[in-house]
Amino acid sequence: MRLVSLEPYITELLLFFGERKNIVGISSRCRLAPEEGQQLAVVTVPKGGSSGPSVYHNVMLSRESLDLAALKAAKPEVVIASLVSSVPGEEPLQGELLGLQEELSGKIGNPIKLYTYNPTRLEEIFEDSDRLARQIKVTDRGSSIGKRAKAQLMDWGANFYDRMKNKKVTVIASVEPLHLGGLWIPDMVHALSAVSQSKQGSVIHPAVSWREIVEFRPDVIVVAPIGAALKEAMAQFKIMEKWEGWETIPAVKRGEVVFCDGIDHFYNPGPKIIDSFGVMVSAIAGFESGYITKRDIFHRLRWLELQRHKL
Repeated sequence: MRLVSLEPYITELLLFFGERKNIVGISSRCRLAPEEGQQLAVVTVPKGGSSGPSVYHNVMLSRESLDLAALKAAKPEVVIASLVSSVPGEEPLQGELLGLQEELSGKIGNPIKLYTYNPTRLEEIFEDSDRLARQIKVTDRGSSIGKRAKAQLMDWGANFYDRMKNKKVTVIASVEPLHLGGLWIPDMVHALSAVSQSKQGSVIHPAVSWREIVEFRPDVIVVAPIGAALKEAMAQFKIMEKWEGWETIPAVKRGEVVFCDGIDHFYNPGPKIIDSFGVMVSAIAGFESGYITKRDIFHRLRWLELQRHKL
């Protein structure tokens, strides 16, 4: 089965399923080098970078446009994408997706199957991994990831319940401007018996004011700017410590401010979601990196860092 993946996390799932040899095309955002002898086409270009007409009408690829010539050369049997409706807040209609599948088949000259994913809640992440495995006929290899992730989350939630129960948690997805982590992140916090500042089922990473965060008085703050590496995330401390009311927040007083990368974790619904669970559990329960996570996967502010300007 010749597969094209238009989402990095979908590519990660395909690799987890052992389907590397069947991938013939990827998005420009996928970090995947071809193996020896493998023909691997890059079939998308950034929005605005395509000279040809867009193939999308009411359904749009979220961040890129297709390179139809590259897609045609790849000769895929299955194209897997994350699609969003042109109408904010609405899911693409099945008729729209079938129309797009037919249109793509016509433009590249061979029939394809178009499978689309757009998880917004934690349970959907688990369900989607199972659905993809069924669609590409690797059910025996694919069904384990959702079950394993859910079992691990439940195990940590039960074992560390007393350390996490009712703690108020603020996850920051962007510092300038300020946004809370939305989508499935509130579900993760809730599953660990804690209280998320962003509500379950909230819009994608809702905007928030600093005053609202101060008034929420979080016990834990997780700073994971979208697209930022760990060092970039840690650099946000120099900005945040200057904000009015920073020192009054319980999380700051107790050293419960955690920084982590926003590339591989939290916003990636692929196999690395289990690592994201570990970071979240560690942040809320007060564990150091290396206890239930890989070492140095996140950084917790030390007392000296928080108090340096007073010394």
